[in-house]
Amino acid sequence: MADRSPTPNALRLRENFVWSLLGTTALAGCNWLQFVAIIRYFDDPSTVGRYALGLAVSLPLLALTNLELRSVLSTDSRETRPFSEYLRLRLVGCGAALLLAPLIGAVFYADALLVISLVAAVRAVEALSDIFHGLYQRHERLERFAASQGTRSVLGLAAFVVVLSLWGDLIRALLAQLVVALLVVTLLEPRLARGLRPSGVSEAPGVRSLLVLAAPLGLVVFLGVLQLHLPRFFIEAALDEYALGLFAAIASLVAVGTMVANALGHAVVPRLANYFANGNFSAFSALVWRLLGIALALGAVGLLGTWLLGEWLLGVVYDSEYAEWVNLLAVLCIFAGLNYMTGYLGAAITAMREFKVQVVTQAVRLLVVGLLCWALISPYGLMGAAWALVISQAFSAFLYYQIARWYLGRAQVASAAGMSIKLGGL
Repeated sequence: MADRSPTPNALRLRENFVWSLLGTTALAGCNWLQFVAIIRYFDDPSTVGRYALGLAVSLPLLALTNLELRSVLSTDSRETRPFSEYLRLRLVGCGAALLLAPLIGAVFYADALLVISLVAAVRAVEALSDIFHGLYQRHERLERFAASQGTRSVLGLAAFVVVLSLWGDLIRALLAQLVVALLVVTLLEPRLARGLRPSGVSEAPGVRSLLVLAAPLGLVVFLGVLQLHLPRFFIEAALDEYALGLFAAIASLVAVGTMVANALGHAVVPRLANYFANGNFSAFSALVWRLLGIALALGAVGLLGTWLLGEWLLGVVYDSEYAEWVNLLAVLCIFAGLNYMTGYLGAAITAMREFKVQVVTQAVRLLVVGLLCWALISPYGLMGAAWALVISQAFSAFLYYQIARWYLGRAQVASAAGMSIKLGGL
């Protein structure tokens, strides 16, 4: 497969992957170190559980209100909309999330209300940076993404740790992190975005039509994120915040690998979209298969590393209480490999601009994981939660493969017959 980009002034695919990897590794590493800081400072895993509950509430909510506009922007190969439309809609979505998160916290988790509200605020401001990242991704200039993500992640973590060390207060530490995120999105992102916004757009359908276009994909991502966090709600209800803290801390190690896998996904989605839009189906298929092979390799490396070093790593990074759960980490590594495969297949479907079909798929996934959590967590505890994720993700990977294969076959038949390919949403 040729490595040269079809986008003018874009970096080569390997360069974009390296920059994307640097940016997402900075984010993943800093998020994980933040978990470590909370665990190290507060001896009780219940505090970790409260923070994890804040993430479990705010991340699915923001996934819904964000509408996955980054993917819609990055796969808009024809630049049919001005960047300002994406930014305005993202601002509205973040405002909605900032209103809904405290409401959910007040109704269901009053003890964690302030933590939930502040976690949501930090993530909402980060979501504003995310829409700029979609612009960098669309133009395949991910060195700007790396500069943004690295700056915000490192400075945000530094502010969090310093304030936590000085005052020993999780609330103040989250406030410091929020200030850093605000400074990055207001001062740094506009500078990085210079020269990437199209000067003239032939079509300007408006924010309302963008909402209609993006809503299915936003619902897809919401259901996917909710699926990942659903076991945490069951753990909190069936067990307690202590168990939730243990599960969240161990799962955070797997999340680091997920961020690395996402780096490659962010780098290749625009390339997949260009291949598909131009009818280069052989290159499209070859790239997807390469991604699936990488997903399988990443999952295998994680499982092997857990087998060799998992107990030692959990004991050193956390403490002996967490080291007893090395088998939980191993099962979550199996889930991670399947999750990478599903994510890359979903990226292929997104590059085809087929958003609506993914809503049904994700709804089925959510139902499956919900039923499995209900059946497995009470009798089997945290291991039941992990196996619920593994089984549901294996089902999802198979389903996404069949969907991607069907849409690609349909496009190939249409192209061979001399018909124009109708891209979803265009």
